[in-house]
Amino acid sequence: METVRISRTMGLATVVISAGISGVAISAAPVEEGNRQTIRLARIQSTAVVYEPTFELASNPAQDMTPAHIPAAAVVHPVAVSAGSVTIAPAEITSSVVVHEPTVEAGPVDVLPTHVSSTSLVHPVTMSAGPVNVAPILLASTAIVYAPHFSIAAPWYDDPLFDTWAAGVDWNNDRAFMPVGPKVGGKYPKREAAISEIITIEGPAGRSYIPVNGLPFSYDTLENAPRYDWQRGRRQWWIDPVPRFNRIYNAAIFITPVTIHMINYSYLFSFYGTGYVECTGDTVPGGSWRLDGTGADEMVWAFLPHPDSGDVTVTPHGDVRFINVDTHGVTGLDPNYPTNFIPTASERVDRAREHAVLAPDIVAMLGQAGSMLIQGQFTTGVNNLVPGGNNRRVIVGWDHDAYLGIDGSGNVVNNTGHGNLLSTPMGSGDSYDPFRLVFSFLERDLAGGDGIRRVAANGGAVAQHAHPWQGGPGDHTGFTLARVPNWFQAQDAGAGGYDLMLFSPELMAASDVQQTSRFI
Repeated sequence: METVRISRTMGLATVVISAGISGVAISAAPVEEGNRQTIRLARIQSTAVVYEPTFELASNPAQDMTPAHIPAAAVVHPVAVSAGSVTIAPAEITSSVVVHEPTVEAGPVDVLPTHVSSTSLVHPVTMSAGPVNVAPILLASTAIVYAPHFSIAAPWYDDPLFDTWAAGVDWNNDRAFMPVGPKVGGKYPKREAAISEIITIEGPAGRSYIPVNGLPFSYDTLENAPRYDWQRGRRQWWIDPVPRFNRIYNAAIFITPVTIHMINYSYLFSFYGTGYVECTGDTVPGGSWRLDGTGADEMVWAFLPHPDSGDVTVTPHGDVRFINVDTHGVTGLDPNYPTNFIPTASERVDRAREHAVLAPDIVAMLGQAGSMLIQGQFTTGVNNLVPGGNNRRVIVGWDHDAYLGIDGSGNVVNNTGHGNLLSTPMGSGDSYDPFRLVFSFLERDLAGGDGIRRVAANGGAVAQHAHPWQGGPGDHTGFTLARVPNWFQAQDAGAGGYDLMLFSPELMAASDVQQTSRFI
């Protein structure tokens, strides 16, 4: 018997099997990561065996399966359909046909009726969680129909990974959960939640991001909505908590040289492309400065030293796209990392900061005891920080200049704002990118004795500190993500992409803090 294999398809794909195949086994390859997939089956002659296509859906796909005409004595194996909006159109089935059940998993699903001729056997339809409509089957005389069977699949937040966590945001999949009661049997009962119940975000409309298929940038982020970015090869929530601007005009495809007046601060240049940028002028040290690109879809960045005020001509050579020039120091914020591209036309364009805080219910949850897990990647890691210096990337900050972060020596650090510094080496690599940090605490007045706090990252050793009057965040009123609320030094900002944030109202054992911090 000949085997015909359908090739792997990406994006907007149509796979058509030609008509008139007799005595053939057809195996469908997985269909992945597309906005819309259509598979058209053939007219299949008798004695054909058709194996199921398997659909793995992207975040907002639509799937159509058009009906197949199956003559007598055929065996049709089940269709397996995973999450998404799915329509299964009916197949016309003649007599003496055995039809195995389709299995339909989570998502809005319509199963349309099948026309069944006499003496047919129809096996049950098995459904998993999601709104499901099963239309009636049209039956001819002497047909046998088994009862449909419905089973509810476990919701995503019942994964054992989340058992000890009461609330969380899975940024990679744009979903969140909240508790519906106290812990029972070692796990919190949960419900699906809006992200805004956990994180409150402020930011201007039009913030740029790299979409799922790569460059060019997109600019349709809504005001005060999360900005999602794919530059790390997966969907992440992206934040830059510092106001930024772009001085280069017509910057998306930089072709024409631009002369701009620069003051006596260094300037942060970044661009994508294989070309290079040259800066010339009397106030440029040595009269000329150059930054070379490293790849068509790779960002390169560096500081232009500029100790005096004067005019500087910026000239592109070759492929220079999405160039951004931001002044290091003009705002008093001194960002030491590049930002997502800010589009320009004929003048400077400013972009307001993004601001994100934990929502009131989460702040209340972390009142007297609690734990948090945060996983992500900084824009530039910590390698460009000064080892041993007094700078760091802040992951979350709160009142009294307290924070959790990673310093230039690769240590995870926690300062409560009262001089009690915890510091411990992270457990992997030199770039500490990505990171997975776990922080857990118990306040003194809840324990009746010493309070305690513990921290670890990427499976490294746990640092902990007990104190008779304070162990945890203290009398905090809120938590700010990627910066300390009352600081203005942008070099401390934890700008970058975030994958996962989890919260619970309990102190974790030191061994659990270390184990949970292992990056997976």
